[in-house]
Amino acid sequence: MERTTKGNLITAATGEIQFEQVAKSIDAKTGQYVACQRCGCTLNQLPADACPVCKNPPQHCRPIEPPA
Repeated sequence: MERTTKGNLITAATGEIQFEQVAKSIDAKTGQYVACQRCGCTLNQLPADACPVCKNPPQHCRPIEPPA
């Protein structure tokens, strides 16, 4: 898939590579994730007081494995 923007050729693959590099950088810094079992909000640390989305207590958050 290719598109032209202001005379520059941009490929979808370039965007995917850039996103992958950013995602790997973030994963290397955090490495741990928790997900709220009520609303699905995914965070890189357990919330102190409540889920930022549904406001349920942090006991509803469970650790999840980061994507491979």
